Amino acid sequence: MFLRFLDTLFVRYGNTSGRADRAEFWCFHFFNLILIGGLCVLTLFLAGTLGDSLWAYLCHGAIVTFMFFLLVPAYCTTARRFHDFGWKSHAWIMFVPFLNFLLVIVGLIPGNSEVNEYGEPPTKTLSL
Repeated sequence: MFLRFLDTLFVRYGNTSGRADRAEFWCFHFFNLILIGGLCVLTLFLAGTLGDSLWAYLCHGAIVTFMFFLLVPAYCTTARRFHDFGWKSHAWIMFVPFLNFLLVIVGLIPGNSEVNEYGEPPTKTLSL
């Protein structure tokens, strides 16, 4: 499961072509949630420990930069999941806060088992 996260994060970073199955979608977003939650806890710990020093600002800057680094594969995984249904990956729908329930629905419903305009159905193999 963690290998699928690493595959999505490093091998398929920035790749919106193709399709993503439910396992790839949920593995990435599950570990992404854990990682961002851990980074938030680390930020709170650093704020209490380091106070208002230069090191605190540098650590916070590195954490925020890494969180922005995670936005690209999150968008690309969701776009490939949309492709699994044969839908176009419109960027605006992924960033409208009150439509986030659509992402959960997209993550729960099985995709098309036939070939569509975005390619073959996703397989269980990893590209690592």
